[in-house]
Amino acid sequence: MSDKRTDLCQTERLAHALSLVSPPLGVLDHDILQKLELLLIAPDRMRGWLEQHCAPYAGRIHVTGTLERCLVFIECPDGRWAVADLSGQAHATRAWPAWARDQISLDSPEQWLSLADLDDRVVKRLSRPRVLLAALYHRESFPLPRFPLGISAVVRAARATLTGEVTLADMQLGVTLNGLVKQVTVPTATTPPGRTNCLLTTGLPQVSSGCSPPP
Repeated sequence: MSDKRTDLCQTERLAHALSLVSPPLGVLDHDILQKLELLLIAPDRMRGWLEQHCAPYAGRIHVTGTLERCLVFIECPDGRWAVADLSGQAHATRAWPAWARDQISLDSPEQWLSLADLDDRVVKRLSRPRVLLAALYHRESFPLPRFPLGISAVVRAARATLTGEVTLADMQLGVTLNGLVKQVTVPTATTPPGRTNCLLTTGLPQVSSGCSPPP
C-alpha cells in the first residue's frame, strides 16, 4: 500500500484509506476535509461520521490510538480490514501492545496504510470496554473553571493500549451530571443492552465509578 507522497495531512491520509476500501468513499471535498480536521480530536465522533459516510460500502469501523498517532480500522467488503496510521508513520514503528502485535497480521507493516486480517477476538478488543473519563466540577465551590490536571495524560495512556473506546467529558465545558449518567447508562450501537459503560470519575458523591463485569 505504498504512497509516494510524504506531505499528506491526516485527513488526506484518511481519504486514501477510504479509497482503499471503495474508491467512491475517498472522494471528499474541501468542506468535508475541514470538518474532519475538527473530528480528529474526538475519536468517537470521527467513528460516527465514518460509519454514516461508509454505509453501505464498508462494515465495522474503529478509531483508536493517541491523537498524534490515530489508528483507523475499516472493514472492507471482502472481510479484510484497511488499517491506517493517520500520522503517516509506518505501522512497524508503532509500539504495539503485546495482544495487538500477536493478533493483527498486516500485509505492509512498512507502510502507514495496509490491509490486514483481524479475527473476532481482535475486533472485540478494539471496541470493549467503552470508558468515559469525566472531569467533575463543583460550580458552587469553584466558580472559576480549573484545568483538570493529568486527565489528558490518563486518556492518552488508555488509548495507547488500543483496547476499547475512551472518551473524555468535562463539566467545566457545559456537560451536566445528568448528561454524564445518560452517557453511561443509555445503550448505543457499541454498548448493547446488558453492557454498562465504564465511568471513571472523582469529585462528586452522586456519581459512582465502575463498569459491568466481563462477559
